[in-house]
Formats: sequence, C-alpha cells, structure tokens
Amino acid sequence: MISFWTFQQDYEGIILGCGLRIEPKGNQENELMSVLTTLATRAHTHIISIFRKMNITRGEYLFLKAIALFEDTYTAKWN
Repeated sequence: MISFWTFQQDYEGIILGCGLRIEPKGNQENELMSVLTTLATRAHTHIISIFRKMNITRGEYLFLKAIALFEDTYTAKWN
C-alpha cells in the first residue's frame, strides 16, 4: 500500500501507512532516514513509475495485490 498511496498522492518521496511523509532527499545522517530514502528511490524506480504508466486504479491495485498474496505456489510447484 505504501507505493500505491505515494502514487495516488503524486508525492515525490514516500508516504508510509501512518501518514508519515519521507522526503526523497531527506536527512542522510540519520541511519533510519537513509534506509527510508533508499526505499523511496527503489519504490519510485521499480513500482510507482509502472503505476504511473498504467494509471492504475485502487480497484486494479487491490486485485493485483490479492493475486500476489494468494497465489497457490505449492500446487504450481508440483504441476
């Protein structure tokens, strides 16, 4: 949901579930902020950019999320 909320708000950083907004060029001296900034960069590069190209809706996102979470990998491995 973090990536979808960030996409939906068209935010350049990242929006966490609690509403906390992380700036893309935040304070790099703090180790936690450094990790969150790296997360924001990767999310924008690999996920949010795709959401923007697709102009994905909330319903489409939830459908894709359900498929990813509930895929039957056990059966697929044996067939």
